[in-house]
Amino acid sequence: MRRENSQPWIADGRVNPNGCSQGARNSRRLGRMLWALLMLSGFALSCGEGMDGPTPRLTSVEPSTVATAFADATVTLHGSGFSPVVVGALGDHPAVEMPAVYLIAPGGVRTQVPVANVSFPSGDNSGTQLVVVIPMGLVAPFAPGEPDVAYDIEVVNPNGEHDILEGALTITAPSFFDLVSIDPPFGCTCERTTVTLTSDGAFVSTPTVFLGDTADPSATRVALERVAFVDASTLTAVVPPGIPVGTYDVIVINPPSDGGTGVLESGFRVVSLPVPVVVAVVPGRGNTQDDTPVTLFGANFRAPLRIELLDRTENVVVTVNGAVVSDSEATATFPTTTMSAAPYLVRVINEDEETYFTFSGFLVTNPSGNLENFVTESGLTTARRLLTGGAATDDLGNRYLYAIGGDTGAGGTVLDTIERVQLSKFGALGHWSEQRNRLLTPRTGASAVFVPLYTAQSPFVPAKNFLYVTGGLDDNGQVLDSVERALMLSSADAPRITHIDPADTGSLGAGTWYYKVSAILSSADPDNPGGETMASDEAILTLSSGGVTLEWEAIQVGGLDAAGYRIYRTDEANGASQQERLIAEVDGATLTYTDEGDAPGDAAAHRPLGPGDTGVFVLDDQALTQARWGHQTLLMRDGLGARSLLVVGGKSAESGGVLDSVEVSDLDLLGQLSTPFSTMGTTPMNEARAFFAAAVETSDNVSTYASSGSRLWVAGGVGSTGAILDTLEESDFEGTNGAWTTNGKKAGRTAGGMAVIVNEKLFLLGGATAGTDTDLNSVVGTGRDTEFDNSGEISGSINSTSSSLLAPRALGIGIAGAGFIYFIGGSSTGANALSTVERTF
Repeated sequence: MRRENSQPWIADGRVNPNGCSQGARNSRRLGRMLWALLMLSGFALSCGEGMDGPTPRLTSVEPSTVATAFADATVTLHGSGFSPVVVGALGDHPAVEMPAVYLIAPGGVRTQVPVANVSFPSGDNSGTQLVVVIPMGLVAPFAPGEPDVAYDIEVVNPNGEHDILEGALTITAPSFFDLVSIDPPFGCTCERTTVTLTSDGAFVSTPTVFLGDTADPSATRVALERVAFVDASTLTAVVPPGIPVGTYDVIVINPPSDGGTGVLESGFRVVSLPVPVVVAVVPGRGNTQDDTPVTLFGANFRAPLRIELLDRTENVVVTVNGAVVSDSEATATFPTTTMSAAPYLVRVINEDEETYFTFSGFLVTNPSGNLENFVTESGLTTARRLLTGGAATDDLGNRYLYAIGGDTGAGGTVLDTIERVQLSKFGALGHWSEQRNRLLTPRTGASAVFVPLYTAQSPFVPAKNFLYVTGGLDDNGQVLDSVERALMLSSADAPRITHIDPADTGSLGAGTWYYKVSAILSSADPDNPGGETMASDEAILTLSSGGVTLEWEAIQVGGLDAAGYRIYRTDEANGASQQERLIAEVDGATLTYTDEGDAPGDAAAHRPLGPGDTGVFVLDDQALTQARWGHQTLLMRDGLGARSLLVVGGKSAESGGVLDSVEVSDLDLLGQLSTPFSTMGTTPMNEARAFFAAAVETSDNVSTYASSGSRLWVAGGVGSTGAILDTLEESDFEGTNGAWTTNGKKAGRTAGGMAVIVNEKLFLLGGATAGTDTDLNSVVGTGRDTEFDNSGEISGSINSTSSSLLAPRALGIGIAGAGFIYFIGGSSTGANALSTVERTF
């Protein structure tokens, strides 16, 4: 219901200022000042005869239900005739007086919303909307359990005309949900701190998050920046720098449509000193037979330093003191003789402010070195046989696995797609996803290797990481000699959005919108020519409606200016974080963009590139001397630390043509192939073989290997007659490979098996035990292992492993990453393709 007054006061959308005379209407001075005011207010103002003016008509309020006990609430009043008036028009300080807004409680008590909290939408001079911000705690209800209150809303124009809409707005009592945690629970006032907040599943897109004092509503609250809704249980946000040192409640408030509030009392501490950071623990594993001395590398280490080892439930198992060598290095001895064989987190604590960093991870194994029981991990999105892949670390220390190419089974599709997945704290895998950039050519039976580039400033986390993919069989049955290369994208190259603001025009709906910006690189970029950078961090803005203007910093990559920029946005208001799609592209000289409601592009092809993605693939200048597939490509180092790619064996034809040859190309200090592949100086294997297992031995994975170079081991595979082999060969590498030695031990007659070196042992898992050439069958899940002796050689017996794969698997890949071992894809029959993944350590 409404209560109405009716006195005409406005004509042709022009407000008649109070006290404005005919003479004043022609005043040059008055005109200058009034027109400045109308530009600010969004209205066309003019002088006119008489005192009459508009009567407001209030038709609805959006949203119609809000909660204001713990936060301000913004509502939009809809109707007509909402008009300001110019006051003091003939004086030195004319101003625009806005309509007044009152909340009328049952019983008639009127409470005015502060005048400063009433405005017109930007760019809207129709007089049909008012934006009203109701301050926190202005009216009841104030506490949980109090009844909801339905308020009449009254709008009073400056001329005294008014309208009331009864029961227009319901203010609800606060409802609480369980805010479980904030991680980390502290941050330095000296820097931004990215945090993750978890709830019991009560988050609604997109909440606001504050640090404050719930016991003192008048206390200043600090809003967290870049609040991103991940899912109903997870938010991410950034705590800004410069907050006074102290302990704060964490307050999460869902949008007004929900009204739920979560409070974590004394949940976050602002400290004065930088928090510690850990980038490496060396070695990354120990055993239960001997305690394990370790060195920790990172930043901001201060004495006294305490180190805790946490189990899978994140309970502290042991605590030791660390010795601070410098602010970036510390040492300790982990009491692994008292610990169970399992993975652990390493928490490094500066005791001066009890701030810490939790690093993943450290492994404790049995003295036997046997593999633990295998567990099932999340599977590939596409089943793949004869795939290749690897493990890689980005410039922030995040770790990923990759599954590359392969086919969907005998007679199936040859794939050019690449999937990647991030490793969690305890080596568990997230969800595999297909990255946007694909191989230039579909390849099955190819071989891939990552080449990390370390620097003196970053000896443990790579500054760059290149992916090389060699050879393979394409979708036309052609054996390939080409080599493709791509760069793992770096967060350092992503643009930075500097401003996000409401725009005067646009058709975006009310709610929270998420944006990202990426750079398009020059075609002259040597690593990612014409490619795209990782997208920026999200910029987030909550609108009542309208448009959004973004600004970002210009970037250079490798000394070259960006050729352009791409803008990404979520499809709908209050969408989920990290779900942006392409809406626009601008040239490299443009550093701003206004989104007036542009339509997003098609799904996956228009998603921004993110952590773990590679740039575009390019054809490397260095091709193989021999086209081959079913081969192995290994990253080798000589005694001086120089690195090379070594390509071994395989097949030169779709059927037959098994190779014994070895070719090599050197890598320069920038991670690029610097010499043509060549067989010159290399030594062929004693037996030609394809679809064989291979592993590289270094002092990093075998402590008794005395050389600072590397040694290659190959086992099994299909021989030159098409029969399956059981021999084991080794060759030392010193710029080229030395003579091959056929070890007298039998590796087991398998083809398409997978090899890894961990725990001072060589493990050979899975494979086909029957068949010829490419027609392999009788696939097994069992394995064999053997210890390295005191000279880094294999002199003992090769025995069956104590643990087997959970299911038969051949023609897949085995990857050692972050101390764990993963077996990915392949075939259980020799002909089909698997999407399954298993993990052990």
